[in-house]
Amino acid sequence: MGVQSDCCVRSSILGAIASGFDAQHITLLQGAHSTFDDAPAGKSYSQIKTDVEEELAALGVQLKEWQAFNF
Repeated sequence: MGVQSDCCVRSSILGAIASGFDAQHITLLQGAHSTFDDAPAGKSYSQIKTDVEEELAALGVQLKEWQAFNF
């Protein structure tokens, strides 16, 4: 658990998948996580968030806008 897209969020989801959780039953709320710019890599926080979401979606993780999620 955490809020940093490329660290806590990514690691938690990849760990869950590695532990046997079905990626299709994992939901990542878009816009409910963030990160920092990576100046050495030349990537903005926005691009990093998009990269992480695309990586996880390719594994089958469900992406959902946080505003549309019913708590």
